[in-house]
Amino acid sequence: MYLLFSILCQLFICLCYSLAIFYLAVTLTGSIFLMNYHTLVTMTVPAVTAGQTEYP
Repeated sequence: MYLLFSILCQLFICLCYSLAIFYLAVTLTGSIFLMNYHTLVTMTVPAVTAGQTEYP
């Protein structure tokens, strides 16, 4: 019984570690993607609005 419990604990710890690593990877890639998207938007939106004001 104790052996089974220890194996279950080790499996649970491994699962937690893999979930944490997965979550970190997703948040890192997501933040990088959001930063790139934000810079794209901030670069394109003023150009588009300037073009609209120049040529109504």
